[in-house]
Amino acid sequence: MDSIVQEQVKDIYVVDFAGNHSLVNVNESLFLHGDEIRGPMNGNVIAFQSRDSLKEAAIRLNAVDISWEELKK
Repeated sequence: MDSIVQEQVKDIYVVDFAGNHSLVNVNESLFLHGDEIRGPMNGNVIAFQSRDSLKEAAIRLNAVDISWEELKK
C-alpha cells in the first residue's frame, strides 16, 4: 500500500472522550496524555472538545495537556 501524502489529507477527526463521543476536527480538539489513560494502540491520549471536560478528566486521570503538534511527532 502506498503511503499517504499530507496534501491528500483534507481533515482528521478524533472522538470526543466526553459527552456523546462525537467526532471533532483535530484543529478544534484538546488533548490529554497520561499513564492512567488507556487508549487505543497504547497512545495514552484522549481528546476533548470542551476545556471544562478536559480539566475534569485531567484531575481524575492525573494527566497533562498535550498539543496536536506534539502528538504528531
